This record gives sequence, structure tokens and C-alpha cells, in this order.
Amino acid sequence: ELLGGVTPFSPNPINDGRDFRWGLGEVRLGVRHDAGRLPWIYDAITLGFQIRAPLGQPPIELNDHYVHARPSISASRQLPWPHTTLLTELSYDRQLGGRLSHPPPGVAHRNVIEVAPGLLYKPGEFGWFANYAFRHISEDMSSHLGHECKVGGIWDVPLARSAKWGLPGKWQLELGYRYTTEESVGRSQGLTARVHWSTTLREMLSQSAK
Repeated sequence: ELLGGVTPFSPNPINDGRDFRWGLGEVRLGVRHDAGRLPWIYDAITLGFQIRAPLGQPPIELNDHYVHARPSISASRQLPWPHTTLLTELSYDRQLGGRLSHPPPGVAHRNVIEVAPGLLYKPGEFGWFANYAFRHISEDMSSHLGHECKVGGIWDVPLARSAKWGLPGKWQLELGYRYTTEESVGRSQGLTARVHWSTTLREMLSQSAK
């Protein structure tokens, strides 16, 4: 499976500041391969590789202005409880030497190993999730650890409803609370929202012809 997309950013409607602006943010290109299953442990295993690069001058929280290469292994297992899935991901985010923009002062060169288990409960179009991420962060002169916890809900918009709204493809909305801590950096918390949209060229062309 080949993947591609753009992650835009928008201004915070509550607080302003130097990043109170709109922009494209970053571009992502990747590939995923279904590697089958691991009997008695995981029902499905996926191997992935992704490249992401900045577009313009995005906020550091979105992209540190460097090109990143990220191999990963994702696995899932259906638990005995109804509609509950165990998710696990192991990834290595490698910051490449080349950069496509001018990084702001203080941006460190870093590589991150992450192990991220999580639970997903989804009996229908609505569901909830809980994720934890453990990170080993290597910089030029030192290394340290980081942690992130996130809980929230998701809504898989039914195809009939999105079609009624004139929106081609499949839409998923996510809203959650995130708490992050990193040694020598500090901690942060707040709400996080994400909109995931997948479609095909055929769907877009058929929608524009109407």
C-alpha cells in the first residue's frame, strides 16, 4: 500500500502568537506491507516506512524543518472483551542531515525510538482509545527519555452521511486529551484533535462531475 498526504496547520482560535497563521506544514510519503500474523500473539502485523519533509516554515511542534525517515512495525490483537483491540507500534524516527528550510534557533538534531501500546474500543461508528508512548531520544551530545499519554474518542463518519454532505471518501474525527513529559525539557498537556480523510481519484472525479 502506497501512502501520501499533506498535513496543514491553522491558527489557534483561543490564543495568538508568532505562529498564529495558516500553512501547508509538511508532506508525507510512505509504504506499508501486510506481513501476516504471529500465532497466539498478534492477529495482524504491518511493516511500514515513511518519509516526511517540511513545506515552507511550519511550527516546530509539527515539523522541525528537517527531513525524517521512519521505519515502523505495527501489530494488533483482538482481545477477549467485545470490540476491544490491543495495538502496538515500534518505530525509529531518523532525522536526516538534509533540511528543506531554515530551522529556528534551538532546534536540536535528534533521533527517536518509540514503543507505543494502546487500546481501542469501537463497537460501532463511535469508539474510544487510550495510548501510551515511551521514547528514547538521542541528540548530538546526550540522550534522554520521554513519555506521552493520550485518551479520547473517535467517530467514523458513515459513508451515507459524508456523501449527503458532499464530501467524497472516508472521514474519521478524533478528539482527545494528551499529556507529554520529556526529561530536561518539561511537560505539556492539552486537547488534541485530528481529522483523517482517505479517498480515491475516482471518487473525487465522480464528485466533481455532479
